[in-house]
Amino acid sequence: MTLANETAKRPFILLIDDEKEFQTAFLETVTEANGDSVTVQLASSAQEGLEIIKENERKSIETCAFIDYVLPDKSGDFIINKINQDYPGSVIKGILISAHKDKIELQKLTKRHDWLSFIPKPLNREEIQNSIDKFIGENSEISCYSLQLDEDTVTYLKKESEEINGLIRRTIEGTIEIGKRLRNVKERLKSSRDFRSWIETSNIQCDYSHALNFIRVYETFDSRKEELSQANIVPSMLYFLAAPSTPEELREDVIDKAKTGQSITIKEAKKLKQKYLEKQENSDDNISKVNKNCDDKPQQIVRVIPNKEKRDKADQNLWKLGEHLVYCGRPEDSRLRQLLPPKVSLIIDFSQEQTLDRNYIFPVDGDSIVTFSSRHKDLDLDGLSNIIRESIFVTTVQQETILFLELPSPKMLLIAETLECKCYVIENNYGRCQQIIKLWNDTYLSQDS
Repeated sequence: MTLANETAKRPFILLIDDEKEFQTAFLETVTEANGDSVTVQLASSAQEGLEIIKENERKSIETCAFIDYVLPDKSGDFIINKINQDYPGSVIKGILISAHKDKIELQKLTKRHDWLSFIPKPLNREEIQNSIDKFIGENSEISCYSLQLDEDTVTYLKKESEEINGLIRRTIEGTIEIGKRLRNVKERLKSSRDFRSWIETSNIQCDYSHALNFIRVYETFDSRKEELSQANIVPSMLYFLAAPSTPEELREDVIDKAKTGQSITIKEAKKLKQKYLEKQENSDDNISKVNKNCDDKPQQIVRVIPNKEKRDKADQNLWKLGEHLVYCGRPEDSRLRQLLPPKVSLIIDFSQEQTLDRNYIFPVDGDSIVTFSSRHKDLDLDGLSNIIRESIFVTTVQQETILFLELPSPKMLLIAETLECKCYVIENNYGRCQQIIKLWNDTYLSQDS
């Protein structure tokens, strides 16, 4: 890729605003979030902003422009009309910003233009970055540049995104083929982070979690696609059947029923799943226990059942949720140490006991450690969950292990599940453990459709 091509494909973010302090804050925010993958341009007047847009258009540079409505020489309306007049059909994206107009007024100003959106001032980091991400996602060449890929891979990804979008229709064959192509892209990119970035910034008509569902369907049912195409089964049922928590016996039962022409809904399949799980819980061979009979092997969990009434007393504080282990107790418990791996990829510490010896609390090594402590009791747990999502995203890859020391929000376990990480949760609050289990069961074992 030549320097000229790199410049043309790099996202150009233009701010047209005469407030110097806001310009400085905007520059710092965008640069901190995107590094060298974007170029930020600043203009203090409408005339200066239009000159930059004109030069960018001459160089075939696609521009995302944040336009203040009140400027010293002209209004934001003037810039909008000028862009419509001089650059019809351009891929310029505009975001009208203002501290003097409310949302209703801004909506009236922007609704006539499909390239224009709005954000009332004051802006926050998330709103700015969401607009930039959307701009990058709508321009596939810019999206590929942001991953810093070679030309062959850029061409390959562009072709695959078009093919995948063409396959997104409600057929068994199309669903399995999408999973195949997505897995091939994931293997081509090698890094799970790059794969997720490509999904989120390309024009693929699915999000990251749905992409993982497609891949699971391919890996589970590719060898049986002809058989399934003749059965009375809808593609959405395949996502449910391909889930790791679905017993193999249940998969076969549903498929056999579908092959005889029976119509099975997701709600009915979930009820069947609950029955299978209850059947497993009642089996003596599947009751939770620690293997204590092997002198030459480390102790390990064979199975832990999330129904506390049907567990042995020794396992009252231990739950297995999918690939995750939830332990109700303290980190220094000797039994817990037998269950933890010697090393994890990420330790997330929400414990407020800052006076304890960390080497004693964590008998495992961690490649990365995130520690959070606050005296405030009314924390924004949704905002905190977003921070944890990003922490997991930047420090782990698929199938790696996370250790949570306390879990203030059960949603954080679902976030780790979505990112395909395995978790060990140490939570001393029994009530909070029950909240974790309830949310997990409601999400994956619910009988409601």
